Amino acid sequence: MLQAAKLPRYVYAYAEHMGDRKEQQDRVAVLTHDRFPEVVFAVLADGMGGHTGGAIAAQCVIDAAQQTFENYTPAAGAPEAWLQAVIKRAHEAIQAKGEGFDRDPRATIVLMLADENGFHWAHVGDSRLYHIVNGRFVFRTEDHSLVEILLGQGQINENELLTHPERSRLFASLGGDENPNAPFGEALEPKGQDTVLLCSDGLWAYFHRSELATIISYRPLDEACTRLIRLARRRAKASGADGDNISLAIVRAAAPLPSENGGSGLGDLLGKLVGKKAAPPVTPSHFEDARRYMRSELYGFFSDDGLSPQGAQEKASQGKALMQAVNDAHDPAALIATIATCTRAVREAVNEEAALLFSKKALDLLAD
Repeated sequence: MLQAAKLPRYVYAYAEHMGDRKEQQDRVAVLTHDRFPEVVFAVLADGMGGHTGGAIAAQCVIDAAQQTFENYTPAAGAPEAWLQAVIKRAHEAIQAKGEGFDRDPRATIVLMLADENGFHWAHVGDSRLYHIVNGRFVFRTEDHSLVEILLGQGQINENELLTHPERSRLFASLGGDENPNAPFGEALEPKGQDTVLLCSDGLWAYFHRSELATIISYRPLDEACTRLIRLARRRAKASGADGDNISLAIVRAAAPLPSENGGSGLGDLLGKLVGKKAAPPVTPSHFEDARRYMRSELYGFFSDDGLSPQGAQEKASQGKALMQAVNDAHDPAALIATIATCTRAVREAVNEEAALLFSKKALDLLAD
């Protein structure tokens, strides 16, 4: 007699890489609890390289998180209050360690508690959390940095933020004289394939948000970690600069992957848009990464927001045709030709900058 095994509420993976640095100043951990097996707690810290003792500070964060989680109970308070207590404990531990060693250790932090109600998170600094639903980017935390302020004021755009010379200039961290202000967020009642990514700037600095969603959404999570680190390392070397420490953790509401159930999420939606059934199961690959990234971006570029009914219909029709062309490209040579066609359409519909980024990312995903 067969018995069905109960699936866990969440699945996860995490990884780190030293990059080209002499010391690993990132720390990451994903913790589970003996008494509450369906609760997952992820924490990531980036020791600030401009301050001595960055590795010490990051380890203080992990130690404080582990110690606090050992005494966790759902009745201990709302998730926001509990996460703030973890941050306070880590902040004080870094301060104490700095006094004892006559150093000035600092760290950023992003942490996330996944319980029966959903995902809950808080952060300080520029270590980020991304929320991905059905293969599409939904949200990311806002960095406590100068360039994030410039972005909010409209002085730079999201792409310029990644390469701005002041990108590492932070105005909040753990371990300083002031108590940190840690914004709180949550996503309740997650469905299968709802995913959160926690990562340091050594990872997110090399990716467009749609790329992250694409790479993570249809892979087993350990493979997604490997793919992201490999791409980040290759792009760091291509830039001619030393690559930073990399750390990341991915937590997903447990459900079969699209490749296991014949398709779900964005793939089904796009299939309906172009009048076809969802694509058959696929094996994760560079080719498929490029196609999924293209479909996701085209879906965003050719939405009908703010248009007249006639204009919306024409734009949606153009988007459907382009996405169909991506679906019909079954080998790299055909996809390269399709990238050129789509790039021209994006240039006309959006602008030159969006078209160039679209082409660059699609070709880069295909080549690696």
